[in-house]
Amino acid sequence: MGMDEIQARVISYLMAKGPSLPVELCKIIGTDTLTSNAILSSLVASNKIKKSYRRIGSSNFYYLPGQEEMLRRKIYESLNEMERGLIEKFRIERVIPEYKLTPNEVEFLHGLMDFIEPIVMKVNDRDIFFWKFHSVGEAEFQEKVKGFMEELKRIAIETKASKEEVGKEDIIGRVEKFIQRIGGKIIEEKCKGKEGKFMVEIQTAFGELEVLVVYKDKKRIDEKDLSVLYAEMMKRKSLLLLITNGKFTKEAEEFLQKNFGKWIKILRLDEIGN
Repeated sequence: MGMDEIQARVISYLMAKGPSLPVELCKIIGTDTLTSNAILSSLVASNKIKKSYRRIGSSNFYYLPGQEEMLRRKIYESLNEMERGLIEKFRIERVIPEYKLTPNEVEFLHGLMDFIEPIVMKVNDRDIFFWKFHSVGEAEFQEKVKGFMEELKRIAIETKASKEEVGKEDIIGRVEKFIQRIGGKIIEEKCKGKEGKFMVEIQTAFGELEVLVVYKDKKRIDEKDLSVLYAEMMKRKSLLLLITNGKFTKEAEEFLQKNFGKWIKILRLDEIGN
């Protein structure tokens, strides 16, 4: 029996019996399991038949295009209560973004992709996973997604703000640890926006020394930035330790040389450790 005849027999069997497991088709093919699987794989590759996502035991169902509903009925019989409940949830809600699902629900969904399909969309430069019921068409899907857009924009803004806040807190924490490592005691602390100021006491062989430690998160440090720090340093009669990755403007460099002299030390973030 030639390959074309074997393939025709498989297709004919599926037309008559509907979605079937390999053990059934192996009998029709009339050869060993390995060869039967190779033949079925070639039929799937040529789009003559389809293979289910769901496995029964260790085997997938094979079926013809157009037999999807028959397949779902067969699979549904083997589903547990949680899986059936999830299918019902999607039948009602139609489209649900993944962030609205529990981790357990998402795990179950990967075994229900014959009923519920995943779609990835780019929203505000982020990949957002949606899951939709199998009968949801493109127009309905897009309409449903529109309903989530305002919420997604809010989430994107909150996520960005949260990341920035975590980043800021992390750097401030690094500065505090650095102060502790050099034997400093923070007696005053003020952190606002992208700047952190610490009034620090350090015990030396010559007595107690006060140092104004400032962290500035700016790409460019200009003359105005330094003049404000200079005025505060003079008012407190302290030394200044400036921690920044910012680049000094030409005017700022000139202000440094003219006014600060040995009263200032500048460190980059990578110099203070973690």
